[in-house]
Amino acid sequence: MKDATERLTTPALVVLTQEKGLDAPIGALTTLLAQAIVADFGDAVTVLELDGGGPADDTTKHGVVHVSLQAPADLEGAVEALREELPVVARRAAYVVLDASKRTAAFQSELAERLAHVHLGELVGRVVHLTQSRTAPSFDGWSVLRTDLLAPRLDDRAAEGLRRAASAMRNLLIKEMARLTGAAPEPRGESYPDARITPDFCRLRLDLATLGKLDPLVLTGLASPLRATFSRWARAVTDRRIGVALGGSGSWGYAHVALLDALDRASVPIDLIGSASSGSLMGAYYAVLGRPGLELAVRRGREFQRMAMASMLSSAAIEHRLDVDLGPVAIEDLEILFFPVATNLTNASPEFVTRSTVGFGVRASGTAPGFFAATMAKDALYVDGAVTDNVPALLLERMGAALVVAANALPPPRGVRIQMPRTRGRALLAELSLIGRGADLLSALSLMLHDAGDVPTSSTRVLYDPPGERFTLFRTFAFDKAEEIVAHVRTEKEFNDTVRATVAAWDELRSPRRASGA
Repeated sequence: MKDATERLTTPALVVLTQEKGLDAPIGALTTLLAQAIVADFGDAVTVLELDGGGPADDTTKHGVVHVSLQAPADLEGAVEALREELPVVARRAAYVVLDASKRTAAFQSELAERLAHVHLGELVGRVVHLTQSRTAPSFDGWSVLRTDLLAPRLDDRAAEGLRRAASAMRNLLIKEMARLTGAAPEPRGESYPDARITPDFCRLRLDLATLGKLDPLVLTGLASPLRATFSRWARAVTDRRIGVALGGSGSWGYAHVALLDALDRASVPIDLIGSASSGSLMGAYYAVLGRPGLELAVRRGREFQRMAMASMLSSAAIEHRLDVDLGPVAIEDLEILFFPVATNLTNASPEFVTRSTVGFGVRASGTAPGFFAATMAKDALYVDGAVTDNVPALLLERMGAALVVAANALPPPRGVRIQMPRTRGRALLAELSLIGRGADLLSALSLMLHDAGDVPTSSTRVLYDPPGERFTLFRTFAFDKAEEIVAHVRTEKEFNDTVRATVAAWDELRSPRRASGA
């Protein structure tokens, strides 16, 4: 079997399991997942029903081939029957999804564990483990996709205007005191993984009770948000997830609004967001609210500018603004995996915030040192993530992205034009000019900050690098120019080339995976 730390290849055997006590409708989930893989990618998918009626029941439904297997009731007998049948079925499919829903949850798990030690020809194995406790077992030689089931979302933004702002401020003060005194769980970041994490994980918002009652089981009959959730699951299961790495750049971060909006309109899905500073700010609005969140971020330009001024006294202003607009949403409660990067000065390393509210994550990621007050936790001091990893493309790849769009939104300075003095006196004045030195300093700082977000090229990365600007740093805090910046970015050749390249890369990634014997 293929090493679990490597990417999933085909043909592959996919087995759904669930944690003890969950009682998920495995049969319905298996069928709908298989239909999503076929509908979204055109892959050759076979569902092997462990306790079907036999060959007479073999059929094709909604593009998915269903094959029945009358397997013995005991574990060893079922394993032996599958050992003989699976290599045969795999010649006709890129993915074989095993449906053992008529057996107990314990049997399903034991069956997957036993199959992981059986030679199945070309087949590689992937366990898709459903969990509410966010834990997953390991299976020797098989990859594991931990699927965290999210509870139905409650609208925490019911109050309006001043009431909402006052409520958010009151809650923030309570949280702040609890954090600093140790009376509440401390929001913390995690160190970067050294390699791709094992197991992978995704998050889905599924109503298991409703799905268990569906009849007929037809993907096209689902409501649009639920249909999108199954598409997100299909991308995770088949290793086709897309991540966007959004660099910090002050108000230039509105370039990320243009990028996310363009990708959304082009039907390029986004599954992971890794970000620093203002990239985290813009990414948060999209991760929580989707495209309407981008529109809200543009409308909030003047508020963001006031937020930046207030953050010179306390970075809590950032958290408050996010709590007002998005509610106290937990990072762990988002289907889009959101990884705001912050620099932990306590241990001098980058971390990505995972156990906190979205507001705190953006706050920790966006506290520009020297400008904003640092973000304090009980035993950590956080400053801007751009200090250590401004465009975290590598982080996203290690967290499971198959394709990364890396956006370094801060433009580099245009080249300085040299005009040689015509006289010795003017040459001496140019040498001593403080104004000239100041201009040189600003150009050098702009170049240094831009280059800090450079990302190496790769066959699995699309890079956005904006053209040069004359006054890069002067516009860094021009959040009130949000609409102007977005409109300007949309006219750039580099931006439009990036969007086209991303669409082409996505088209290639989602191209059908056929059966080896086809």
